[in-house]
Amino acid sequence: MSAQTGRPRIPAPSGSFGERLYLLRNRAGLSCLELANRGVSLSAIHLLESGRRQPSYAMACRLAVALGCRLTDLQVVDPARK
Repeated sequence: MSAQTGRPRIPAPSGSFGERLYLLRNRAGLSCLELANRGVSLSAIHLLESGRRQPSYAMACRLAVALGCRLTDLQVVDPARK
């Protein structure tokens, strides 16, 4: 559990932003519609999860809040930087 937020830490999944979003949404037990009701449009969620759109910083922040995760859980790590 994170000492700063009091929320359990979620291991960051690998893959694209869309793959991470899909995994974290499912871990949170949310459908696309339920996530959309928390502040991001349904069409945006579909586009993000399919990889046809990348989020703005503000949208990524809204998604992290809606999913109850850290922003870093949604960030893609460039394998070349490891």
